[in-house]
Amino acid sequence: MQCPSCSSFAAESEAEAPTFCASCGFPLRRVGGRFRLERLLDEGGFGIVYLATDMEATTNPLRAIKFLKPEIFSQHGVFERFQREVQLTSELSRMTPHVVFTYDSAGYDENLGHYYVMEFLQGVSLRYLLETSPPNLRTIRTIISQLGEVLQIIHSRDIAHRDLKPENIFLVRHENN
Repeated sequence: MQCPSCSSFAAESEAEAPTFCASCGFPLRRVGGRFRLERLLDEGGFGIVYLATDMEATTNPLRAIKFLKPEIFSQHGVFERFQREVQLTSELSRMTPHVVFTYDSAGYDENLGHYYVMEFLQGVSLRYLLETSPPNLRTIRTIISQLGEVLQIIHSRDIAHRDLKPENIFLVRHENN
């Protein structure tokens, strides 16, 4: 078995693999018994997101798994906010196609911490779009309209999005757009 991150030899088989790659530190064990981590997607102040393969999925097995950094749980109320984030994201993702779909696969991994599983989106952040190719008026209207729809739903439930910024708005092109 090779490490998916650095390609160094890790073990004869997945069952014999160490928890982390000795060369680069990438997690090698399955998460929740079913998710094989493929590569790091992003890291922020509170969490780390990996691309993963759902070994039990029959179609479209790619997922994004967000782990909260264990050190932030020392702050009062963080675990409760994390649970609420998972629940609300899951509920909202079933109300509108403009919120990332969240699966009912949240859990805790003893080596990586608390996590939840989302659909893997292929696209770019609004920050990236604005920095690389300023959008035309039609695209701006579409983004604002969809963002407005999501904010209306969120605010109607007395929720304030506390981290709304261009790098947290992800743009995905659908067949009908």
